[in-house]
Amino acid sequence: MITSAKDVQLALGISEDAAKLYLAALEESPAALTQLSRRTQISRTVIHRPLNELLDLGLLLKEPVGKRLHYHPIGPQDWPLIMDRRRQMAAKLSFSLLRQISIPGGDVQMKWRSGIAGIETALREFFAKSKGKFSANLRTPKRSITLGMPLATSPSKSE
Repeated sequence: MITSAKDVQLALGISEDAAKLYLAALEESPAALTQLSRRTQISRTVIHRPLNELLDLGLLLKEPVGKRLHYHPIGPQDWPLIMDRRRQMAAKLSFSLLRQISIPGGDVQMKWRSGIAGIETALREFFAKSKGKFSANLRTPKRSITLGMPLATSPSKSE
């Protein structure tokens, strides 16, 4: 039995604030943003993130009433439909990504390297694996043109 925001969070795979917001909307439906903010004690400056999370998943619906928006939650009986829709979207996305990055007869490997050192390492690995196909084109140009002043100068060791 679902009794807390933590249970909703685990059941739906949403953030804790989104779970609190969903439960508050269930209790006060229809509710304006101010009411939901007070009920959940989530600041109005940050409530838009969990609110958008629920709207994107289809767990909340918004309805204009005059100049305000009122939010209605979908009932828990519709959760399986939401989960099925998410599963279908994930399957389509997975298939699409696999087609884009498939390598015949090989495994896909992804590495994350941060910063300038990461970029340099990635370039080094790329050129090493390309077996020199591109390195001839990227050697020092025969002539260079300098426009304006240099962007930065590095101090010499003698200074």
